[in-house]
Amino acid sequence: MNTQSIDVKDNALYGRKDIKAILSFTGVFPKRKDVREHLIKESKEKHVLVISIEKQYGQPYLAVQGRAYPDLKAMRIAEPMHMLKRNGIALEDAKSEKKPAESKEEKAADQKPAEEKKADSKPAPEAKPAPEAKKADEAKPETESKNE
Repeated sequence: MNTQSIDVKDNALYGRKDIKAILSFTGVFPKRKDVREHLIKESKEKHVLVISIEKQYGQPYLAVQGRAYPDLKAMRIAEPMHMLKRNGIALEDAKSEKKPAESKEEKAADQKPAEEKKADSKPAPEAKPAPEAKKADEAKPETESKNE
């Protein structure tokens, strides 16, 4: 892949640089990842995001638009998540930002106070006696017998 022309403009309002380039290629249409790596080399920026790639019909040229940011934090704030995923940046960030696992002792210490709080906060409910069943005599009023 070769660069025919590259234009980098400083966009101070958004704190980034806008990149427009025309690239030539041979053979198969290049992947977004390859175009991004090429723009990183040519523009000498570390954090580049490819916005669009347009192929010239019948020609081995690409019109590429990209954005370069000073750091990943600025990129994550300004760009939507689907663009970061499309460029493979969201996956890279998730892997690099994983926190080291806590030790088992710290986890156990955290769980013990939580269990004590649960036990202290709510006393056990008292058992209520079951309501007595009404006697059959009380339930039915006496009727006058016809034999009398």
